[in-house]
Amino acid sequence: MKEKIIAERPISGPELREMLEKRKDLGFRAQKTLDHLQNVVKVGKVSDLLKKLEGLEVPRLRDVHFCKVIDLMPTTADDVKVALAPFNLTITKENLQKIAELVKEYSK
Repeated sequence: MKEKIIAERPISGPELREMLEKRKDLGFRAQKTLDHLQNVVKVGKVSDLLKKLEGLEVPRLRDVHFCKVIDLMPTTADDVKVALAPFNLTITKENLQKIAELVKEYSK
């Protein structure tokens, strides 16, 4: 029987790390991914940060953009701009600064 995809949504590195840590039997690739995430990603209050980023109501930002911001944790407006550059978005300097200030609170 072919598996059916019910829903699809992007997840951040910390969310993936939490999911993989709950699993007991990981395959080779999943274990390598978990090892990498344990060395690189800090698990914190990701859901709180995600809700606050969504609460900023920055035009045109979607879940995939929020996940990228959470993965990279940019603390300056220029860093936020670089993190979102692959998505070809136009975001005002004020909104970039708001995102950077919010992330800076959680990166401490």
